[in-house]
Amino acid sequence: MPDGNLATLRTRADHGDAPEARQTGTARLTKNREHIVEKFGVVGGGIVGISVGLALQKRFSKASVTLFEKESSLGTHASGRNSGVLHSGLYYTADSLKARFSREGNRRMKQLCRDHELPIVSNGKIIVSTDALSESKLDDLENRAGANEVEIERRDSKDLSKFAPGAKTFDSFIFVRSTAVADPRSALDALKIKFLSNGGQIRTNELIDGTALSESIFPIIADEEFDFIINAAGAGSLEIAKHFGVGKDYLIAPFLGTYLKTTARVLLAPIPIYPTPHPTNAFLGVHLTPTLDGYTKIGPTAIPVMGLEQYRLSAPLNPKQVLDSSRAAFRILAGNHHSLTDFARDGLANLRRADLIQQAAKLFEPIGDPSDWQRVSSGIRAQLVDKEGKLVDDFVVERAGSVIHVLNAVSPGWTSALPFGEWIVDSYIT
Repeated sequence: MPDGNLATLRTRADHGDAPEARQTGTARLTKNREHIVEKFGVVGGGIVGISVGLALQKRFSKASVTLFEKESSLGTHASGRNSGVLHSGLYYTADSLKARFSREGNRRMKQLCRDHELPIVSNGKIIVSTDALSESKLDDLENRAGANEVEIERRDSKDLSKFAPGAKTFDSFIFVRSTAVADPRSALDALKIKFLSNGGQIRTNELIDGTALSESIFPIIADEEFDFIINAAGAGSLEIAKHFGVGKDYLIAPFLGTYLKTTARVLLAPIPIYPTPHPTNAFLGVHLTPTLDGYTKIGPTAIPVMGLEQYRLSAPLNPKQVLDSSRAAFRILAGNHHSLTDFARDGLANLRRADLIQQAAKLFEPIGDPSDWQRVSSGIRAQLVDKEGKLVDDFVVERAGSVIHVLNAVSPGWTSALPFGEWIVDSYIT
């Protein structure tokens, strides 16, 4: 675990065993009717944590909100290591939280960038096919777009050069108008400034742990009582939640995503270029994304790893995380919902620059040679796995007493963060 001052998260020990303490969806929290909500604590300084903090300030204008972050700055992990793509909501089932919040979140994050003059490229994106099978998947995506109310255009291959000269497709492609590329760190900084200006407090270098419980009506962080605590600790949320009897059926499978970026300041891909998604594995495949500073990125890979912060394969490992990750891997293998072999084979093959470039060349040419590309920072996707070995493909929130746990907020987490944060507050604090 990273260094930090140990803070202790505590609440009533019996909450985890009470049937009414574990709910998903709208929940009424049972406190004395005379009690006025005054203090909130938010664990986790990523995009979801700061969005929850802002939602609390909006809903409870006179309450104090304190955000606890284990690192020295916000957005150190998943929020600051993603590609910056603002997704449209195209890929997800129409009744999912992801579809709902990514549509609204896309619009609101774009507005945030405009209001604060943050860098953003709103050229949309294209999804191409590589063979007859993936061409049929474009049909599926077209149907999904209609169900999700996402504006797209299905175009013939002869029109492809109008969107991205050099892009390739089998027969047709999809243009998704609402997709954009922004800078997550700049957006997070703008939200941080707003949170602080509203009177919020941010305490960095506070490592929150859930091991100590107390018989108190009010949850406690670092010996300070709060009315409610929202656990939005990203990859660490599940470990905290399990100390409250929440999320016992879940495990975390971490996947390492690595990127390549052009060595020269040249915009090869003027628009994000994506393949059709893998039929069973919950990732979008190797794609190309233009960066805001005039480069192009290839990636990410999706390699199963053994640590929640294993950004390099050679990084030191936490024995408990190795054990937990191994259990998640065995559960995926036994569940037969996904191909862990495909994850490992494709991910490890793409560790070589030449192989990753070869994958990208199926979508775009001329792609150059390995010397034209360099490795850049990696990210971890901490994927929730259910008891049947299935990768959970939607956001998951549960609670124990006065502690609300955000268990699964993976992609499109940063796109969806603002409406997702408001939904958490509206649904769980009533």
